[in-house]
Amino acid sequence: MPKHTIEAEIASLRTGPGEIRALIAAIPAALLDWKPADESHWSPRQVVSHLLDAEIAFGARIRHILTEERPEYPPFDEEAWVQRKGPAEADLDIAWPAWLALRDVHIALFRELDEGALNRVGIHMASGEQSVRDIAAGMARHDQYHLVRLRQWSRLVSRRDQTPEPAE
Repeated sequence: MPKHTIEAEIASLRTGPGEIRALIAAIPAALLDWKPADESHWSPRQVVSHLLDAEIAFGARIRHILTEERPEYPPFDEEAWVQRKGPAEADLDIAWPAWLALRDVHIALFRELDEGALNRVGIHMASGEQSVRDIAAGMARHDQYHLVRLRQWSRLVSRRDQTPEPAE
């Protein structure tokens, strides 16, 4: 299997947010906080907030790798981060542009890095060795994962809306 170029990852990193935004924009405001009773999915608002959190974490990892020799960094507890949201992080008018701005910064950074910098590595304490290139690829996969999850969420909402209310 051929190794992906950073240009392919950048292309995916550029398109992912637009696809996610289109899905979120189609959701009525009254449903932005809805999630299934079994908690199998986050609400769309939680997803956007999580995407911002993840972009911050990815950026910190990249910067550690670029400035330190084989740094170690911990995973973050995404569930705990999603549950402890403050008002600004839950406000899509704040979280959305913050995520997009950080994404643009990361895309610009990836474009300026040479092969040596892209191949520098750090050690994720749960996943092992990761290069900057690996993180870029992981960011693109992360977008795609949440696109799939938002589509699944939409199907759950459709089924919920088609289920008749029990007779009283």
